[in-house]
Amino acid sequence: MASVLRLRPGTAVIFRDSRSVQVGSDLNRHVVLTDLTDNEMSFLESLGRAAQPSEFTGTPSRSSRPGVQLPQHRRDAIETALRNANMIAEDQCTAHLSLRAEGATAATFGMLCLLGDSATLTIDIRCRGSVDPAISRFIGQRYLGQSVAAAMRSYVHDVGASATFSPVPAPDLVVVSAQRFPDPGVLAGLASAEQPHIVLTRTESGYMMSPIIIPGVTPCFFCAFHPCFRQDPQLLRHMFQASRWRLAPIPRRIDHYAALLLMQRVASVYKGEECAQALSPDGPELSDVVTLTDAGTVISQAVTWDPDCGCRM
Repeated sequence: MASVLRLRPGTAVIFRDSRSVQVGSDLNRHVVLTDLTDNEMSFLESLGRAAQPSEFTGTPSRSSRPGVQLPQHRRDAIETALRNANMIAEDQCTAHLSLRAEGATAATFGMLCLLGDSATLTIDIRCRGSVDPAISRFIGQRYLGQSVAAAMRSYVHDVGASATFSPVPAPDLVVVSAQRFPDPGVLAGLASAEQPHIVLTRTESGYMMSPIIIPGVTPCFFCAFHPCFRQDPQLLRHMFQASRWRLAPIPRRIDHYAALLLMQRVASVYKGEECAQALSPDGPELSDVVTLTDAGTVISQAVTWDPDCGCRM
Protein backbone atom coordinates (compact mmCIF):
# COMPACT_ATOMS: atom_id res chain seq x y z
CA MET A 1 0.00 0.00 0.00
CA ALA A 2 1.44 3.38 -1.01
CA SER A 3 2.30 5.80 1.75
CA VAL A 4 0.25 8.97 2.10
CA LEU A 5 1.84 11.81 0.14
CA ARG A 6 1.54 15.18 1.86
CA LEU A 7 2.64 18.65 0.80
CA ARG A 8 4.06 21.10 3.30
CA PRO A 9 1.18 22.72 5.22
CA GLY A 10 -0.20 25.81 3.50
CA THR A 11 1.31 25.02 0.09
CA ALA A 12 -0.50 26.61 -2.87
CA VAL A 13 -1.18 24.67 -6.07
CA ILE A 14 -1.41 27.04 -9.05
CA PHE A 15 -2.77 26.07 -12.48
CA ARG A 16 -0.45 27.86 -14.93
CA ASP A 17 -2.19 26.55 -18.05
CA SER A 18 -4.15 23.52 -19.19
CA ARG A 19 -1.17 21.17 -18.81
CA SER A 20 1.13 22.65 -16.16
CA VAL A 21 0.90 23.22 -12.42
CA GLN A 22 3.10 25.22 -10.05
CA VAL A 23 3.36 23.78 -6.56
CA GLY A 24 4.35 26.43 -4.02
CA SER A 25 4.30 30.21 -4.38
CA ASP A 26 7.55 31.20 -2.65
CA LEU A 27 10.03 32.62 -5.14
CA ASN A 28 12.83 30.56 -3.62
CA ARG A 29 10.86 27.32 -3.19
CA HIS A 30 8.43 26.04 -5.77
CA VAL A 31 8.33 23.59 -8.66
CA VAL A 32 6.56 23.70 -12.04
CA LEU A 33 5.30 20.38 -13.41
CA THR A 34 4.46 20.27 -17.11
CA ASP A 35 2.86 17.93 -19.65
CA LEU A 36 0.35 16.71 -17.09
CA THR A 37 -2.84 14.79 -17.72
CA ASP A 38 -6.19 15.91 -16.32
CA ASN A 39 -5.96 13.19 -13.67
CA GLU A 40 -2.47 14.30 -12.63
CA MET A 41 -3.58 17.92 -12.32
CA SER A 42 -6.55 16.83 -10.21
CA PHE A 43 -4.19 14.72 -8.10
CA LEU A 44 -1.95 17.74 -7.41
CA GLU A 45 -4.96 19.92 -6.63
CA SER A 46 -6.17 17.34 -4.10
CA LEU A 47 -2.70 17.35 -2.50
CA GLY A 48 -2.94 21.11 -2.15
CA ARG A 49 -6.40 20.97 -0.60
CA ALA A 50 -5.26 18.31 1.86
CA ALA A 51 -2.38 20.60 2.90
CA GLN A 52 -4.64 23.54 3.71
CA PRO A 53 -4.59 24.43 7.42
CA SER A 54 -7.80 23.93 9.33
CA GLU A 55 -9.62 27.12 10.25
CA PHE A 56 -9.78 25.88 13.83
CA THR A 57 -6.48 24.06 14.43
CA GLY A 58 -4.16 25.80 11.98
CA THR A 59 -2.79 22.44 10.84
CA PRO A 60 -3.86 20.07 8.05
CA SER A 61 -5.51 16.76 8.83
CA ARG A 62 -2.82 14.07 8.91
CA SER A 63 -5.37 11.59 7.61
CA SER A 64 -6.07 13.57 4.43
CA ARG A 65 -5.59 11.35 1.40
CA PRO A 66 -5.82 12.37 -2.28
CA GLY A 67 -9.04 11.08 -3.85
CA VAL A 68 -7.48 10.73 -7.31
CA GLN A 69 -5.34 7.66 -7.94
CA LEU A 70 -2.52 7.57 -10.49
CA PRO A 71 -0.47 4.79 -12.06
CA GLN A 72 2.37 4.03 -9.69
CA HIS A 73 5.13 5.13 -12.09
CA ARG A 74 3.51 8.56 -12.58
CA ARG A 75 2.87 8.97 -8.88
CA ASP A 76 6.53 8.13 -8.20
CA ALA A 77 7.70 10.65 -10.80
CA ILE A 78 5.56 13.42 -9.31
CA GLU A 79 6.67 12.56 -5.78
CA THR A 80 10.33 12.67 -6.85
CA ALA A 81 9.89 16.11 -8.42
CA LEU A 82 8.12 17.43 -5.32
CA ARG A 83 10.67 15.93 -2.97
CA ASN A 84 13.59 17.34 -4.96
CA ALA A 85 12.00 20.77 -4.63
CA ASN A 86 11.57 20.28 -0.86
CA MET A 87 7.79 20.51 -1.11
CA ILE A 88 6.98 17.27 0.73
CA ALA A 89 5.91 17.46 4.37
CA GLU A 90 8.23 15.42 6.53
CA ASP A 91 7.11 14.20 9.93
CA GLN A 92 7.75 16.90 12.45
CA CYS A 93 9.10 16.61 15.99
CA THR A 94 11.05 13.44 15.29
CA ALA A 95 13.94 14.58 17.47
CA HIS A 96 13.65 14.23 21.23
CA LEU A 97 15.47 16.28 23.84
CA SER A 98 15.33 16.04 27.62
CA LEU A 99 15.99 19.27 29.50
CA ARG A 100 16.16 20.36 33.10
CA ALA A 101 15.17 23.96 33.76
CA GLU A 102 17.10 25.30 36.77
CA GLY A 103 15.46 28.66 37.27
CA ALA A 104 13.78 30.75 34.60
CA THR A 105 13.86 34.09 32.83
CA ALA A 106 11.53 35.42 30.15
CA ALA A 107 13.92 34.12 27.50
CA THR A 108 13.82 30.65 29.07
CA PHE A 109 10.07 30.51 28.46
CA GLY A 110 10.55 31.72 24.90
CA MET A 111 13.28 29.18 24.19
CA LEU A 112 11.13 26.24 25.32
CA CYS A 113 8.31 27.34 23.02
CA LEU A 114 10.61 27.81 20.02
CA LEU A 115 12.37 24.51 20.59
CA GLY A 116 9.05 22.70 21.03
CA ASP A 117 8.26 23.52 17.39
CA SER A 118 11.07 21.30 16.11
CA ALA A 119 11.61 18.67 18.80
CA THR A 120 9.62 16.77 21.38
CA LEU A 121 10.75 17.88 24.82
CA THR A 122 10.77 16.25 28.21
CA ILE A 123 11.23 19.03 30.75
CA ASP A 124 12.28 18.57 34.36
CA ILE A 125 11.35 21.83 36.11
CA ARG A 126 13.54 22.86 39.04
CA CYS A 127 12.30 26.42 39.48
CA ARG A 128 11.53 28.20 42.71
CA GLY A 129 9.76 31.48 43.31
CA SER A 130 6.92 33.21 41.52
CA VAL A 131 6.54 34.98 38.19
CA ASP A 132 7.74 38.57 38.49
CA PRO A 133 6.88 41.55 36.24
CA ALA A 134 10.00 40.98 34.11
CA ILE A 135 8.67 37.55 33.10
CA SER A 136 4.92 38.30 33.05
CA ARG A 137 5.50 41.19 30.65
CA PHE A 138 6.75 38.57 28.19
CA ILE A 139 4.41 35.62 28.83
CA GLY A 140 1.27 37.50 29.90
CA GLN A 141 0.00 39.39 32.93
CA ARG A 142 -2.29 36.55 33.96
CA TYR A 143 0.79 34.60 35.09
CA LEU A 144 2.00 37.33 37.45
CA GLY A 145 2.41 35.92 40.95
CA GLN A 146 1.97 32.27 39.93
CA SER A 147 4.71 29.83 40.79
CA VAL A 148 7.30 29.71 38.02
CA ALA A 149 6.91 25.93 37.73
CA ALA A 150 3.13 26.11 37.26
CA ALA A 151 3.41 29.03 34.84
CA MET A 152 5.99 27.18 32.75
CA ARG A 153 3.77 24.12 32.40
CA SER A 154 0.75 26.22 31.52
CA TYR A 155 2.51 28.58 29.11
CA VAL A 156 4.36 25.88 27.17
CA HIS A 157 1.10 23.93 26.87
CA ASP A 158 -0.91 27.00 25.80
CA VAL A 159 1.43 27.88 22.92
CA GLY A 160 1.24 24.34 21.57
CA ALA A 161 4.86 23.30 22.08
CA SER A 162 5.49 19.55 21.98
CA ALA A 163 6.50 18.91 25.59
CA THR A 164 5.87 16.69 28.59
CA PHE A 165 6.91 17.41 32.15
CA SER A 166 8.52 14.85 34.43
CA PRO A 167 11.68 14.35 36.50
CA VAL A 168 14.75 13.44 34.42
CA PRO A 169 17.72 12.11 36.45
CA ALA A 170 20.26 12.64 33.65
CA PRO A 171 18.88 15.07 31.03
CA ASP A 172 20.57 15.82 27.74
CA LEU A 173 21.11 19.38 28.94
CA VAL A 174 20.48 21.54 31.98
CA VAL A 175 19.46 25.14 31.28
CA VAL A 176 20.54 27.27 34.23
CA SER A 177 18.70 30.60 34.30
CA ALA A 178 19.48 33.21 36.91
CA GLN A 179 19.09 36.86 37.83
CA ARG A 180 22.39 38.74 37.48
CA PHE A 181 24.66 35.77 38.33
CA PRO A 182 24.20 32.00 38.69
CA ASP A 183 24.57 30.16 41.98
CA PRO A 184 28.13 28.73 42.06
CA GLY A 185 26.82 25.78 44.09
CA VAL A 186 24.45 24.78 41.28
CA LEU A 187 27.25 24.97 38.72
CA ALA A 188 29.61 23.01 40.97
CA GLY A 189 27.01 20.27 41.34
CA LEU A 190 26.57 20.05 37.58
CA ALA A 191 30.33 19.92 37.08
CA SER A 192 30.79 17.12 39.62
CA ALA A 193 27.98 15.16 37.95
CA GLU A 194 29.62 15.76 34.54
CA GLN A 195 26.28 17.13 33.39
CA PRO A 196 26.24 19.24 30.20
CA HIS A 197 24.64 22.62 30.81
CA ILE A 198 24.22 26.15 29.54
CA VAL A 199 23.90 29.32 31.62
CA LEU A 200 21.59 32.24 30.87
CA THR A 201 21.60 35.25 33.18
CA ARG A 202 19.34 38.30 33.12
CA THR A 203 21.43 41.41 33.59
CA GLU A 204 20.30 44.94 34.32
CA SER A 205 20.49 45.83 30.63
CA GLY A 206 19.75 42.51 28.93
CA TYR A 207 21.15 38.98 28.97
CA MET A 208 24.41 37.07 29.14
CA MET A 209 24.62 33.56 27.71
CA SER A 210 27.32 30.91 27.97
CA PRO A 211 28.21 28.29 25.37
CA ILE A 212 27.18 24.68 25.94
CA ILE A 213 29.41 23.57 28.82
CA ILE A 214 30.56 19.94 28.98
CA PRO A 215 32.50 19.48 32.23
CA GLY A 216 36.08 18.39 31.61
CA VAL A 217 35.71 18.84 27.86
CA THR A 218 34.97 22.56 27.39
CA PRO A 219 35.85 25.64 29.48
CA CYS A 220 33.43 26.18 32.34
CA PHE A 221 31.27 29.23 32.98
CA PHE A 222 33.80 30.81 35.33
CA CYS A 223 36.66 30.58 32.83
CA ALA A 224 35.20 33.68 31.18
CA PHE A 225 35.24 35.59 34.48
CA HIS A 226 38.62 34.77 36.00
CA PRO A 227 40.31 37.72 34.25
CA CYS A 228 37.69 39.95 35.91
CA PHE A 229 38.21 38.20 39.25
CA ARG A 230 41.94 38.89 39.05
CA GLN A 231 41.27 42.58 38.48
CA ASP A 232 38.64 42.76 41.22
CA PRO A 233 38.92 39.98 43.85
CA GLN A 234 35.67 41.20 45.46
CA LEU A 235 33.65 40.91 42.25
CA LEU A 236 31.84 37.70 43.16
CA ARG A 237 30.81 39.03 46.57
CA HIS A 238 29.55 42.22 44.95
CA MET A 239 27.51 40.20 42.45
CA PHE A 240 25.78 38.37 45.29
CA GLN A 241 25.01 41.68 46.96
CA ALA A 242 23.49 42.92 43.71
CA SER A 243 21.27 39.82 43.47
CA ARG A 244 19.14 41.18 46.33
CA TRP A 245 17.90 43.93 44.02
CA ARG A 246 15.02 43.15 41.68
CA LEU A 247 15.46 43.52 37.95
CA ALA A 248 13.09 45.64 35.87
CA PRO A 249 11.48 44.42 32.64
CA ILE A 250 13.44 45.06 29.47
CA PRO A 251 12.17 45.54 25.89
CA ARG A 252 10.44 42.40 24.71
CA ARG A 253 12.49 42.33 21.53
CA ILE A 254 15.56 41.59 23.70
CA ASP A 255 13.71 38.74 25.43
CA HIS A 256 12.76 37.35 22.02
CA TYR A 257 16.27 37.66 20.63
CA ALA A 258 17.78 36.01 23.71
CA ALA A 259 15.22 33.19 23.40
CA LEU A 260 16.19 32.67 19.75
CA LEU A 261 19.92 32.56 20.51
CA LEU A 262 19.34 30.24 23.46
CA MET A 263 17.21 27.93 21.31
CA GLN A 264 19.95 27.89 18.69
CA ARG A 265 22.50 26.75 21.25
CA VAL A 266 20.26 24.19 22.90
CA ALA A 267 19.34 22.81 19.47
CA SER A 268 23.02 22.11 18.82
CA VAL A 269 22.76 19.28 21.36
CA TYR A 270 20.63 17.19 19.00
CA LYS A 271 21.02 18.87 15.62
CA GLY A 272 24.77 19.32 15.55
CA GLU A 273 26.58 22.62 15.76
CA GLU A 274 26.68 23.19 12.01
CA CYS A 275 22.93 22.74 11.63
CA ALA A 276 22.15 24.88 14.66
CA GLN A 277 24.37 27.67 13.35
CA ALA A 278 22.29 27.64 10.18
CA LEU A 279 19.22 28.54 12.26
CA SER A 280 20.75 31.97 12.79
CA PRO A 281 23.63 32.33 10.32
CA ASP A 282 24.29 35.96 11.21
CA GLY A 283 24.37 35.29 14.94
CA PRO A 284 27.41 34.94 17.19
CA GLU A 285 29.56 31.83 17.25
CA LEU A 286 28.14 29.04 19.40
CA SER A 287 31.37 28.83 21.43
CA ASP A 288 31.27 32.48 22.57
CA VAL A 289 29.84 34.08 25.67
CA VAL A 290 27.18 36.44 24.33
CA THR A 291 25.99 39.64 26.00
CA LEU A 292 22.77 41.30 24.77
CA THR A 293 21.87 44.82 25.83
CA ASP A 294 18.58 46.69 25.78
CA ALA A 295 20.05 48.93 23.08
CA GLY A 296 20.25 45.92 20.79
CA THR A 297 24.03 45.57 21.07
CA VAL A 298 25.47 42.06 20.81
CA ILE A 299 28.91 41.48 22.33
CA SER A 300 30.65 38.15 21.76
CA GLN A 301 33.61 36.97 23.80
CA ALA A 302 35.57 33.83 22.98
CA VAL A 303 36.04 31.54 25.99
CA THR A 304 39.26 29.64 26.62
CA TRP A 305 40.52 27.52 29.48
CA ASP A 306 41.73 29.73 32.34
CA PRO A 307 44.76 28.46 34.29
CA ASP A 308 43.35 29.78 37.58
CA CYS A 309 40.04 27.96 37.23
CA GLY A 310 40.99 24.33 37.80
CA CYS A 311 38.02 22.98 35.85
CA ARG A 312 40.23 21.24 33.29
CA MET A 313 40.86 17.70 34.45
